[in-house]
Amino acid sequence: MKLLVAEDEKDLAYTLKKVLEIYKYEVDIVFNGIEVLNKLKDNTYDLIILDVMMPKLDGYETCIRIKENKILTPILILTAKSNQEDKDKAFSVGANGFITKPFTIKELLTKISELLNEKEYEKINYNSIILDPKFHELIGNKITIRITNDECLLLEKLFKNNNLKTNEIKELLTIKKDDYINLIFDIINSLNTKLNKIESNLKIIYDENLGYKVGVINA
Repeated sequence: MKLLVAEDEKDLAYTLKKVLEIYKYEVDIVFNGIEVLNKLKDNTYDLIILDVMMPKLDGYETCIRIKENKILTPILILTAKSNQEDKDKAFSVGANGFITKPFTIKELLTKISELLNEKEYEKINYNSIILDPKFHELIGNKITIRITNDECLLLEKLFKNNNLKTNEIKELLTIKKDDYINLIFDIINSLNTKLNKIESNLKIIYDENLGYKVGVINA
């Protein structure tokens, strides 16, 4: 899915781009409404995210211009204002969604998924531990912890297939480095640390015949 993000605070714009790319979105960023309209002349997007307080052309006026140009791409408005009047204005100019700053990444991803009609990711329950592939969360009885994209891919595969050999992990994570064995070892050590941190009784172990698998400790 390809997104256009318009945000005049450059640090925030680059942060949003970096984070959204982790979640497999393709992201272009611009810093004012005029740049949005210019970008739309030659590009097609699945979603447009507009900050309200932008120079040259604010988010509301940009939204109006987009709709006047018969562009049907859904639009998400970002604003620091949270009163009902601002929400009503966002929808009156043609926006499809509205989110108030400051927001969490989880809130933003949920709203993006909603507007893109993306299918809901299935949470995986393994021995009372829940893996949320959408938000890269590992959920124990009392503690929830974030994991990296590679850790999430690997653990999801292990939960579903129960075992993976080293070369299969290399292919799964598209590792190109020559020292991939050490890199895989580091990822698994990190996952085991996090599994311990959420007070689970699971541990990724190595079997000479089967490769890596999820084992139950203290059972």
